[in-house]
Amino acid sequence: MNIDPLFPFCQAEIKDADHLFLYCNAAQDCWRLATSHRCINTNFMFSRQLTVLQMLSTAGTTSPTVKLDRVVALLWSTWKIRNSMIFGSETPNLGINLIRAKKVSVEWSIRHRFTQTFHPSNPNLPASNRKKTHWVAWRKPRGGFIKINFDGSKSSQGTVGDFIIRNWEGKFIQVATFKLGVSSVLVAEATTMRNGIKVAVQTGFANVHIEGDNNILIQAVLGRVKIPWEIQVLIQDITTYLSRFDLVIINHIFR
Repeated sequence: MNIDPLFPFCQAEIKDADHLFLYCNAAQDCWRLATSHRCINTNFMFSRQLTVLQMLSTAGTTSPTVKLDRVVALLWSTWKIRNSMIFGSETPNLGINLIRAKKVSVEWSIRHRFTQTFHPSNPNLPASNRKKTHWVAWRKPRGGFIKINFDGSKSSQGTVGDFIIRNWEGKFIQVATFKLGVSSVLVAEATTMRNGIKVAVQTGFANVHIEGDNNILIQAVLGRVKIPWEIQVLIQDITTYLSRFDLVIINHIFR
């Protein structure tokens, strides 16, 4: 398992997502380039130390001159660069990053206008027919607990997994990203969960809170559904590692 304690952008020690998206030197170069191209007015962002969530809230409320969709597109494009560096060993290109963000922002705007034109919102639509919106934000675990967040994904190049372990103050304990070759998403998720719990055991903490977005896997670990054959061995490993903790909390979260 390859656990890299450094950010791929600047090779600085891992701090948090705010560093990756806002305060890493390479990230700030991205924002400055966007400002110079008059894509985003970022003056409000660095006038004081903001978190990513505070920045998005400020951009959407108190800064009417800022196009929120452009901000979100650049955040997304920055994340894509990070993944390309890790999984594809690619060299980051700030110009390509900005062009991709602009393209995504324009496409979203067109689709949004098209949807509003042909499918206007209907306040009289029955509640049963309305889509539920889930706001997902990371929350600190209770005192004395560490929290593991894990995820697996699949692309044409294979499957990958990553997990993050933080303590009850939100501070990083461990993080890992690894390639898993050719497998299903369920196997990728289960492998990543197993690897994260294994590392958590090695930290020596007694209480653990685990969150993941694969409900089948979560229910299988909790013993509420029949375990799919392809992850039976992985579930056995997970159960063995979990038995070493005093208290365990496992819950499903939306992506």
